[in-house]
Amino acid sequence: MRQFETLLARYECAKKTRPPAQPRFGSVCERLFGTTNTQYPALGVSPRTAFTEALAISGQRGQRCVMDDEEFRL
Repeated sequence: MRQFETLLARYECAKKTRPPAQPRFGSVCERLFGTTNTQYPALGVSPRTAFTEALAISGQRGQRCVMDDEEFRL
């Protein structure tokens, strides 16, 4: 667990947890996932093609890129 929290801190991410025995605590997120899965049409192309097309339209976002280097692997 400590390694995961260290990884989150290194990449400046916040960890959010659901309180135990409170299944409705995450109901807003669960509803969003359900709506996304049922209401939006499929991509119609492979995920790689969709990713490439999105990059062509909006460009890369360097601040969100995590380098797959030795530090990340450790």
